[in-house]
Amino acid sequence: MKTKLIYNLTAASLIGAAVLLPVAAKGDTVSVPEFRLRQMASVWDRLPQPAPGDSIMPVEQTGIDRGGAIYRTRVRRAIPDSATWIIDEPNGRLLFFADGVPVGEIDSRKGVKSIKLPPMPELAVMEIYADASDPTLTEPKGITRSVSYVQAPGDTTVVADWRVIPVPMDFAFVSSRAYGEDALPEGPAYYKGSFTLPEGASTFLNLSKWNRGTVWLNGREAGSFDTSGGVKTLHLTEDLTTAGENSLIIFDIKGPAVARVSCSDREIVSSASAGRGARSLDPDMIVAEGEGSAGGSPVEITLPFPVSTRYIAVEFTGRADAETALAEVKAIGPGINSESRRLWKVSGMSGETPDNPASDAIDSDTATAWHAPASPSQWLIIDLGTQCSITDLVLIPAAASPLPAYRIYAF
Repeated sequence: MKTKLIYNLTAASLIGAAVLLPVAAKGDTVSVPEFRLRQMASVWDRLPQPAPGDSIMPVEQTGIDRGGAIYRTRVRRAIPDSATWIIDEPNGRLLFFADGVPVGEIDSRKGVKSIKLPPMPELAVMEIYADASDPTLTEPKGITRSVSYVQAPGDTTVVADWRVIPVPMDFAFVSSRAYGEDALPEGPAYYKGSFTLPEGASTFLNLSKWNRGTVWLNGREAGSFDTSGGVKTLHLTEDLTTAGENSLIIFDIKGPAVARVSCSDREIVSSASAGRGARSLDPDMIVAEGEGSAGGSPVEITLPFPVSTRYIAVEFTGRADAETALAEVKAIGPGINSESRRLWKVSGMSGETPDNPASDAIDSDTATAWHAPASPSQWLIIDLGTQCSITDLVLIPAAASPLPAYRIYAF
């Protein structure tokens, strides 16, 4: 039987290093505590030259065998948000950007070929990242024919003058990116770090906080992942690992809420759910936790690093015999204000009372409160409506009501 090993954390781990237990037998499967991937590079940096021509073409016609492509153009006239964008024969997942800001995505595997996008001013730069790395996709991949938009029946405009830029997935290209320690990139990006393993050990890279992409370990491709399918880990086998420091690069098409990762001694598989709001709360999504407030005063939470996320969850524990009354959840960060809060909605909760629904915790009114029925785990998931960068949170209880120990999740 293989032994399960767990790493010890020392003071060094507080700055991102993990210290290995010195004894390990060959063939062990080990766990590694969460560590931060401090080096990051956006896919937009140091791009190769575009493929010849000014027309839409499949990914493989750009000269690469696998990977993705960026389709770039400049719109010639203002386009209202009433327009419907039509992608003719997409094959893969497409992420849309307007002047560098993510504005939407579609997945052809689900039969989606059209999308509503925000309005675009004249001369806005439109970019579409086509992820064609899924090995199950057949050729041609990416956008295979054309992109157009429809403003009214019979009023269709074909978008022209495209530059198609290949994004290879070979290690030589990936390792040559412009890595730095700046803020989390938006959209497709590469994340680099390292961790330590004993000789002959394997492990399962826990990707619960990530989306879809590819992993390289010690200069070799370890495999691709897609956490939407329920499998949250990627097996790093003995032939990929090395004794001591292991160099890790993760490419993710959307980017995680936090650039952190851990390793498990076993595969992690979660059951499929109907939507993100319905998903179970994974411990790997925790970004903060604390003791709460006994006297009914607000709990002010400063996150250890800015978190880029669309969904946050608040979980209270230890109230199996009493309700918890939460008057308001406040988030602080760039672009978060009273106007952006109008997009917020509750996408899941452990329960609510008829007169005190979960929505009372996000209605900007401290006179109302969500009453969570007694339970060992009382939780609320908030859909922020768009990707937000959060630096601080404030939990405001109902008047004179204590708040129990809490956990904050981001995903």
